[in-house]
Amino acid sequence: MKLLLYFVIVLVYSSNLCIANPNENTNSKLLKTSTSTATAKPLTPIPTIKPQTCPPTPPDPFEYDFVVLGAGTAGSVIASKLSDNTDYRVLLVEEGGWAMNPNIDSTENWPQNWLHHPDPVISKNFTNIPQSGINNKTFFNPRAKVVGGCGSHNAMVMIQAHQQDFDEWAELSGNSEWQWVNMKSDLKDFEKRFNYTRMNAERVLFPEYRKAIEAQGFEYNSDTIHSGNLTGYTGQVFMMEWNNKTSKFRRISSYTQYTEHDLKVKRKKNLDIMVHERAELMELERYPVIALNVTSRMKNQVKGVYLRNKGTGKLTFIKIRRELILSMGAYETPKFLQLNGIGDEKHLASLGIRVVLNSPGVGKGLKDHLYTFYIGREINPTYKNLTVIGRTSMRDGFNIFGPLNKKDSRPDYVLNFDIMDKRFVCSNEMTTSSTWGQVKIKSNNWDDDLFINENILLNDHDNELYSRGIDTCLKIQDHLIDQGVLDPDGTPIDLNQPRVTKKDVLKFTKEQANLDFHPMCSCKMGKDNDSPVDGNLMLKGFNNLRVLDASVFPTQTTINPNVPLIIFSSHAYKVIIKSLHYYK
Repeated sequence: MKLLLYFVIVLVYSSNLCIANPNENTNSKLLKTSTSTATAKPLTPIPTIKPQTCPPTPPDPFEYDFVVLGAGTAGSVIASKLSDNTDYRVLLVEEGGWAMNPNIDSTENWPQNWLHHPDPVISKNFTNIPQSGINNKTFFNPRAKVVGGCGSHNAMVMIQAHQQDFDEWAELSGNSEWQWVNMKSDLKDFEKRFNYTRMNAERVLFPEYRKAIEAQGFEYNSDTIHSGNLTGYTGQVFMMEWNNKTSKFRRISSYTQYTEHDLKVKRKKNLDIMVHERAELMELERYPVIALNVTSRMKNQVKGVYLRNKGTGKLTFIKIRRELILSMGAYETPKFLQLNGIGDEKHLASLGIRVVLNSPGVGKGLKDHLYTFYIGREINPTYKNLTVIGRTSMRDGFNIFGPLNKKDSRPDYVLNFDIMDKRFVCSNEMTTSSTWGQVKIKSNNWDDDLFINENILLNDHDNELYSRGIDTCLKIQDHLIDQGVLDPDGTPIDLNQPRVTKKDVLKFTKEQANLDFHPMCSCKMGKDNDSPVDGNLMLKGFNNLRVLDASVFPTQTTINPNVPLIIFSSHAYKVIIKSLHYYK
């Protein structure tokens, strides 16, 4: 009892956080012990006083069962799924605005629109610290600031994760719900909503492409989507649909296929969306709880969240009946938690932020895929005037999963190659890394930049793995020269020396390396003490605060994370509903 009293007395609260007066809600439920043999006597809420800096709670606040922060890939899916239950009132909050820019729908020239000339209205740029493993380079890393999230400005790549990714997440999180076998119904739901677009298998150069790839030992994989097996090679598939009105392809995303569909077709009355609103402050109630299966004797309850309008600066308080779900992405989710006093206590204290929950894992474990684009030889003059019917300005080509000599079938790198602008091009994406990085706040100011460190290519193993992908690109190029597809007398743009060595390839990969804009794993779920989120997506130390975006992945996906995140978020609905009773 003395120990419990000690924990009650030694409570520290964040200067950024609004702590609710528990006397406002005397009917709040307390967590009970999870064992049948031991019970906890309910204790009265800890009396607290709201800091003077907090805005007063409005007398008649907006009130929702579930509030989802972030209308991106994951947030759009979970808001849609939750609002399928008419008993729940759901609010989806987006810091950016509506997807009004016509370039969002366009599937043509997306690199020009979003990478080379990004629209600052709907794109937010993050910059990392110089990377010592890559010649001290810093990277431009755009994240979407619009409904649809990065689904509104990505490459629209349609590729499923490896089944072992899901099985590994289930093992590390301690929740078998995340196993690949349990994702089948969510995959079917996904396929009902999304159209796949791929080039005709009889198109020009298709046979030559296949011969060049198969000469390297890769076998054709006709179904990577349902099998969960990423070996060999397959044609590229994109998430887009044909628009009969414009006679053009149209971008589709989880927002258009879930949330927008709910509002326009299903006309849901229990789903609201607020745009141009930045979530800033949480209002908490805190209760002492005895639970034998958790380390902490305290659990926090989110009572509501304050939203700041990006135009007027006005604060709006949203009252939460059930849960707050963070879907702001691998940079913004840790930022939100840290600015609300949840993170490494020493770091937060150094910035003048009083700690609500010491959770050192928040922001740690950051991963991203690394990407290098190789531009090779010109196409043989015989092929220069050939056109491919129905081809967009996006790349055609193939996905090649490498390398070959692996015991499991998860790729360490993925190649995409094609003939573009009359030249051979091949991109190398490194999908595994033996190191991890970190994202953390640098001040207690919401508008300040983040400290982002990917910590990439720091050892010989990763360097060898990354350069091996480009080496495979060069071998495919040589075979296309032998076939007469590429001009043997031409000069490649990259690596144009007469004899290319391994040292040359490694030097090239480091000079040309870029992030592939796939940040993840910065707020990992896991059964270990270092992971800040449990296997049900609940932030440890809380009763009703979940994390659902790529930051929660225990390990990085061995492929583009967009489709895996959609499938994961769809299944998250079942996990959330199934575990609601556990946290009450």
